[in-house]
Amino acid sequence: MLLLAVIRWSELEMLGEEYEAHQKEHDGKAKDKVTRIEEYEQAVRAYRQLAVVLWAQGLNEDAARFAYRAQKLQRAVFFLERKPASYLFSLFLDLLAGHGYKPWRSFVAYLMVITTFATAYYVIGHAVGPAMSPLGSFVFSMTSFHGRGFFPGGIGLDDPLTALAALEAFVGLLLEVTLIATLTQRLFRK
Repeated sequence: MLLLAVIRWSELEMLGEEYEAHQKEHDGKAKDKVTRIEEYEQAVRAYRQLAVVLWAQGLNEDAARFAYRAQKLQRAVFFLERKPASYLFSLFLDLLAGHGYKPWRSFVAYLMVITTFATAYYVIGHAVGPAMSPLGSFVFSMTSFHGRGFFPGGIGLDDPLTALAALEAFVGLLLEVTLIATLTQRLFRK
């Protein structure tokens, strides 16, 4: 068994496969699209294989870094293959939670959504009524985000605040489901 614990993985910026994939030319000639895709796929495989071996030897932090790198390169493959839906979904997962490897991003997204909608409730409430205090707007935003919105007296179903609360509940559901899925994938390495 090859002992990988003696290697300082934190000093390794990228594998040779990735370096080769980033090169636009080979032997002075521009690489064709098929070659570029194949090289990126080789780099993805190399990072995933290295991550599996590192996890098996208990080097979890280094393994996570290389598994995350594989996800980012896989997005480059989607781009080269002209798969916009896969590319955009991968980008969304990366921005939201770093594919499960950077869960703090989800907390930042959560705060941004709550703050944005709380501000909107405050502004719209003062424009069309009923007016809300800053604290009331924040509480209304938090309960709406989690799909447990309550409506203070005087707000009907066709009110702009109600429509905004429904939109926030949908955004909240999307963010929660995505976070749970990415963290589950990360924790169980599937």
